[in-house]
Amino acid sequence: MEVDVPLTMAEVAQRVQELNDQGQSVTEDDVIKDTILQSFQGYLDEAEEGHYDSARYDDELEVATVTGRVTHTIKPMAGNSLIEDFKQNPDMLFMYLSNQAEDIAKE
Repeated sequence: MEVDVPLTMAEVAQRVQELNDQGQSVTEDDVIKDTILQSFQGYLDEAEEGHYDSARYDDELEVATVTGRVTHTIKPMAGNSLIEDFKQNPDMLFMYLSNQAEDIAKE
């Protein structure tokens, strides 16, 4: 899977600065949320060997079918949110998201 997302909090801070310099108004949480969504979608596409389900992230990270029916909700690993999980340990969160995608693809 090749998705160009920040992998550390230092990279998140750099991305926030870049986007704000370009005139966008984003926070660390905005960048982390986008990172989680893009990463999970990449893991899901890889696990399902194609783009069959879509990830979306409003209040929670969800998996929906092409008809929009939510089939799964990805709960936080240890913290109160996936964003908090990323801040505590990005590597563990990426592994967790990958495992969740694999589990979904096996169903």
